[in-house]
Amino acid sequence: MSASDSTSTPVDLAGQAESCQSVPRPHLLSAAHPSQGPYPPAAGGVAAGNPYTAGFGGAAAANPVVDLSTVPAHCGAPVQAGVVTYRACSNVLTGSTLAVLKAYHKASFTTYTVRLRDVNAMDFLGGVEQGWNKKYSAAQKIFGNSLQSRAVRMGIKTQRATLYFGGTLSEKKGTLETGHAFLDLIHQGRDDKNQAVFFTYVINLSGEWNFCHTGASFLRDMLSKHAMHANCAEVVRYAGEFHVTTHPGTGAPMLVVDNNSGTFAPDQTQLPRVAALFRHNFPDIAIDAWDREDPRLKAAIKACPTRS
Repeated sequence: MSASDSTSTPVDLAGQAESCQSVPRPHLLSAAHPSQGPYPPAAGGVAAGNPYTAGFGGAAAANPVVDLSTVPAHCGAPVQAGVVTYRACSNVLTGSTLAVLKAYHKASFTTYTVRLRDVNAMDFLGGVEQGWNKKYSAAQKIFGNSLQSRAVRMGIKTQRATLYFGGTLSEKKGTLETGHAFLDLIHQGRDDKNQAVFFTYVINLSGEWNFCHTGASFLRDMLSKHAMHANCAEVVRYAGEFHVTTHPGTGAPMLVVDNNSGTFAPDQTQLPRVAALFRHNFPDIAIDAWDREDPRLKAAIKACPTRS
């Protein structure tokens, strides 16, 4: 992991637009990605039998499982060449409050901002927008037009400013040159008691990936709400939770990203793009994407003592 600064340089691929077609990406099909599944390539590069190809010409299954074997090639969208950067803020005030209430065993609470590469490229989440869930009562109380909702939004924004910028015990900045460096940053997805943890996240329109621990505790869950990560933005690129598990075939760590957000209720058919985005940024680790209704995710939540 390096803390050196880097400037992103746009790469103009407009000249390739006319010849653009969906093709397999070699680095997404390597042995480093054993989670990508058995779907054979079909015409046009879309994985045949993949139940999560609705965004690429297929139909989504009622109970989908995401395992991409191919993704679209760049179709003339500008791509940012550069490194993944991060900022981690440990808030001692919030952490002490949580510790007093026995909701969190550490003396600080850490929030993370990671600037991923190419979020807004058309291959990945370019053009994808998830608005707030108007059918969700908790979201209605936040994003409504009433004076009460405005007061709630003000409180959430104040909370976010404290967690991401104010009252910090320490702040770390740097670059993530590999997926393993990212896993080190989040302590392999485990807490100081070596218990697995889940994180809530939001990817905002500018490409920032904001996240922190979540859990069963009321206070910790409130601090990790998606509206807080989004700073009350009504539209985001994507949102959900993620955790680190063990790949069943290799025993290696595997990052699992999902769409488990009631606030934004992200479209499940966009999960292939989410998976491709993270594989693009962290090509050296296994990555998968699960729908919030996936039995594997429900089992993982139930089995996690800090989450269920």
